[in-house]
Amino acid sequence: MTLTINIHPETERGLLAKAQAKKISHAGFVEEIVAREVRSGDAPNGANAKNLVEQIEEALNRLLQTQEEQDRWLMDDREVINAKIRRGIEQLDRGDGVPGDEAWERLQKRKEVWLKRNPATKP
Repeated sequence: MTLTINIHPETERGLLAKAQAKKISHAGFVEEIVAREVRSGDAPNGANAKNLVEQIEEALNRLLQTQEEQDRWLMDDREVINAKIRRGIEQLDRGDGVPGDEAWERLQKRKEVWLKRNPATKP
């Protein structure tokens, strides 16, 4: 089945950039998003084409909005992030690093706490 969607040019530019970043084709990226949306249960079985297109557009817009928020955060906090990275490298250079297994355990525990505080968030 072939489905044609008219997408706002700005949305399409964002999708192309995301696809290029993931090193996959634009079509492959859109298929990935659609498949994820269908698997999530947000797209009802037997949905008519218009309803599915609307859901796909909403999913794409959510994805782009999230990406834009992340990009803004990175740009706004670039100096803070770079300072933390420098501090981490300095700690590693001094031998103050944490073994990988221990670091992974710490991250898993932090993730569990975060998910308990944010139950609506999907991991």
